Amino acid sequence: MGRWCIPQVVTYEEAEALIMATPTTTATHPTVDILRQAVENVLGPCRWSRPSYMKVERNGTHDWHVDTGGTLGSYGHMPWCAFGCSLLLRAGPSVGSLEYRDGTNIARPFDLAIHSSDVEHRVSPYTGERIVWLAFLQGRKE
Repeated sequence: MGRWCIPQVVTYEEAEALIMATPTTTATHPTVDILRQAVENVLGPCRWSRPSYMKVERNGTHDWHVDTGGTLGSYGHMPWCAFGCSLLLRAGPSVGSLEYRDGTNIARPFDLAIHSSDVEHRVSPYTGERIVWLAFLQGRKE
């Protein structure tokens, strides 16, 4: 079980450029290179190939879960997932936060949250436009 928060990993301009990227170019976007490096500075070399994936998500709602795709103590549709990553790409009123079961909230734009897939979390309720970069990794390179 592990959890990390790296402050201010990207700039406003880098985040906006990623928001504007098409889904087919997201994986090769220069901002994603910055995010990958930040993740690997914490975890070491990671396996980014399938089934790992990343995406820019708009207005997603997620109740309490773990990143294997289920609830704590169960496995869902992503049993291969070892780590989840999240970065709020845009500031604004009522955009919610990444909330952990112990009450910790990560709500500041451009802060990168990384957690092992057994850490229970959710997106707190929100009413504004929420845009985040998410990554789900199968683990570290051997």
